[in-house]
Amino acid sequence: MFLLSYLIKYLNLKIIMNSIIVNGFSKIESNKNSIVTIGKFDGVHKGHQKLLSYVVEHAKKNDLLSIAIVLKKKNKTIYNFDENIEHIKFIGINYIIVIDFSEKFYKITSDVFFLNLIENYKMVSIATGPDFMFGNNKSGDVNLLREYGKKNNVDVNIVEFSIYNKEKISTTNVFKYLELGDILSVSKMLERDYILSGIVEVGKKIGRTIGCPTANLYIADKVFMPRDGAYFGLVRVDGFMEVYKAMIFIGSSNLNEGVRLEAHLLDFNYDLYGKVIYIKLMKYSRENIKLDSLESLKELLKVDKVNAIKYFKGKALKFDDK
Repeated sequence: MFLLSYLIKYLNLKIIMNSIIVNGFSKIESNKNSIVTIGKFDGVHKGHQKLLSYVVEHAKKNDLLSIAIVLKKKNKTIYNFDENIEHIKFIGINYIIVIDFSEKFYKITSDVFFLNLIENYKMVSIATGPDFMFGNNKSGDVNLLREYGKKNNVDVNIVEFSIYNKEKISTTNVFKYLELGDILSVSKMLERDYILSGIVEVGKKIGRTIGCPTANLYIADKVFMPRDGAYFGLVRVDGFMEVYKAMIFIGSSNLNEGVRLEAHLLDFNYDLYGKVIYIKLMKYSRENIKLDSLESLKELLKVDKVNAIKYFKGKALKFDDK
C-alpha cells in the first residue's frame, strides 16, 4: 500500500514538473501568448510560491503560457541552482528561462527589456512583486511597468508580499533566520522543510574511532550555510525509502580542518560514500564547542545522543521536500 501511494505521488510529480528549460534571453517558438514573471527566485520561498502560483493559475484561466524568467547571479543562495529550478518546476510553470546576469544583460534599458519580453514570449500579461525593479541600473519600477503596460496593451499584475513575523518574506530574511539557527522560522518562510543535500565524501574518519561515524557532505561555496553548531534532524538516503534520525554538525573544529556538514545517523550502519543524501534540519541543539581531544569529543557526543533520543521521542519521521 505504501509503495502504491509512493508511485502515485511520484507519477503525479513527473506530470507537474514537465517544464521546458530555456537558456538565454532568446525567442521561443509558440503560437500562444504568455504571462511572464521575473526574478532570482532563490529558495522559492512562500512569497515566490505565491507569485509563481498566480502566474500558473492566470495562464490556465486565460489560455496562456506561464513563463518564469530566472536571473542567475553569483551571490550566496539558499540552495544550489539546480535544486532551485526543481522547486520552480514543482509549481507547474510551462517555461523556465534561465538568464546569466551578465554585464550585457544588466545594461539593457528598461524600455528595450520590456519590448523584448513582448517580442520573445508574446507577453500579454506580466506579474511581479511590489518592489520589482528592471532595466539598466534598476531604472524601472512598478509605476514605469504600468506605464509600459498601458502603452503596449500588456496587463500588469502586482502580487503583494507574503508576511511572516510581521516582516515580508524575502531571501534576505531567510538568511537572517538561518544565521540564528531558527530552522522552524526558515521552514515556515519556505513553506516546506529546510533540506540540504549532496554527495557523501570520504572524510578523516575521526568519528569512526570514537564509535560515532558520520556522513560528510560537500556543499557548494555559494550555498548560504546555517549557524555553526549541532542540530537534530532527519536523513533520507537516495535509493532508500526509510527516514533516519540524525545528529548533525555544521562548522569547523580544532580536530578537523575547514567548515563542514556531517551527520551521524542513529539507526544506520551502512557505507554511504558516494551516495546522495538529504538532510532535514529540525532543531538547533547547541553551539559549536571547540575541543582539543578525542576523549572530550566522545563525551560531548554521548550527551548529544542522549538529548537527541529525548528530542525524537514521539516525533513523526517524515520529509516535506516539495
